[in-house]
Amino acid sequence: AYFIGGCRNLTEINLSSINLASATNISEMLARLNVQSIDVTPLNTATVIDMSGLFNYCNYLTTIDISSFDTSNVINMANLFGYCRNLTSINFGPLDTSNVTNMANLFAGCNNLQNIDVAHLNTTKVTNMSGFFSYCNSLTSINLSSLDTSNVSNMSNLFRNCSNLQSVNIANLNTSNVTKISDMFANCQSLTSIKAGSGFDLTKVTYLNNIFQNCNAFTELNLEMFCNLSNIRGVNSLFTNCANLQSVELSTLGEATML
Repeated sequence: AYFIGGCRNLTEINLSSINLASATNISEMLARLNVQSIDVTPLNTATVIDMSGLFNYCNYLTTIDISSFDTSNVINMANLFGYCRNLTSINFGPLDTSNVTNMANLFAGCNNLQNIDVAHLNTTKVTNMSGFFSYCNSLTSINLSSLDTSNVSNMSNLFRNCSNLQSVNIANLNTSNVTKISDMFANCQSLTSIKAGSGFDLTKVTYLNNIFQNCNAFTELNLEMFCNLSNIRGVNSLFTNCANLQSVELSTLGEATML
């Protein structure tokens, strides 16, 4: 499905003659291009099921407007904007994501995105949200209040390497079906505050590996913010290189080993 993906010497693209009327897979179609702008308005995406990695590694794009897309049948949006390192804004418009199940690494590596408005995204059916915001180095805060994560099973690397993220409120995230959460905050070197609520239930999680690894700014952590840790079997490198950590409340970990 690459089509013109990877044609790094292209300086401009005209998509007006492309007919996607019956296309179901356009994954990586425009990936790894060095163009500074792409007008995707002519693309008919009504039958598309897989648009994973569509703009993956388009390092020179600063803005992307997908407000014209019909995404009502899309299931896979993994890496849609992955590693668009100079991207500063995204226009979602009335994007229909009601059937999407895979949003892994959706914004991963978007180093220059200072704000990400996820209010436009319907995540009701999403099961994979791993790496969703990973390596978004310019984010200092994120509003997650609109995200429906009731069917998500994979949240590993969710905020990994968000090096300027200072605080995050995860109280509204429903984690009742989450089984994978490793590296969730790893390398968030500016993070000093995490707010979790009673809905942050980790009953189905067995490993908390590397969750706070290299979180240098924390001076204290209380794992009581994570509910129902009774099934935790391993916590490898949970606090590795948390150089300023002075106090940790671990009573809810029970028999978990290998800190």
